[in-house]
Amino acid sequence: MPVYDTSEELLRKAIASVRSQIYDNWKLCIADDASTAQHVKTLLAEAKADDARIKVTYRETKGHISFASNSALALATGEYVVLLDHEDELTEHALYLVVAELNAHPHVALVYSDEDKITEYGTSLTSSRIGIRIYSCARIW
Repeated sequence: MPVYDTSEELLRKAIASVRSQIYDNWKLCIADDASTAQHVKTLLAEAKADDARIKVTYRETKGHISFASNSALALATGEYVVLLDHEDELTEHALYLVVAELNAHPHVALVYSDEDKITEYGTSLTSSRIGIRIYSCARIW
């Protein structure tokens, strides 16, 4: 997860959404892209100290999202990766659904999961229009 001067509230929510997954065999790899906001470094250090599954690297120079993403990916040791931005949140069953799809179809190379935009108050922008929450997961062979 690339991070740069994210608000404390949004960064806490992003990290908490990963930590609250019902599938718990994950690692959260975070690259701080030379943030100038002190709360970012403090929060990342706390998260890393609180959970051994959280890995953090601190970039000395700002490389923007592509370099920061690559720095985070360099920390990954698993078979699969999920991309997450510093202002994103996962539903508590997001990783479980991806793993279930991979287990049901072990020959697939990629699983795509769609997004649901939410407001700063946590209200869904898409499902509120139709009254239901939709999650999609597609396989690519």
